[in-house]
Amino acid sequence: MKGFRSWVESFPLIEQPDIVREFKEVMQDIALEIGIEIPKEATDKLDKATEVYEESILDEQLASLKVDIIKKQKNETLERIKKNADDVRAYIKHSLETDAPDARDMYILALKLINIEKKENLYNQDNWWWFKE
Repeated sequence: MKGFRSWVESFPLIEQPDIVREFKEVMQDIALEIGIEIPKEATDKLDKATEVYEESILDEQLASLKVDIIKKQKNETLERIKKNADDVRAYIKHSLETDAPDARDMYILALKLINIEKKENLYNQDNWWWFKE
């Protein structure tokens, strides 16, 4: 039986329950041909074990897909945050360069953002090369 198990495990997980079901059918056919009766309890037990195994495979695949979706959403969110931060810095830079009416407020905001970035270990001088404290 160890050889059969190894053989079944050589197939993709999603195919394994169907292989076991087919094996059960073949064994029942062979048993009928040679006049042996396989107890219904035994086949029911195999059916239940196969069903539980298949559900565990599907649960694992669903969990894996959920992880992939969450990772993708996280990356998309991080990209939006980065773009928004770039847009804010661009607005601040433009406001300061053009001496816009809100330039003083933008200067104070820039100082606060830089302090937050430094505190959170996110500060990158390349993002603020144009800013003079």
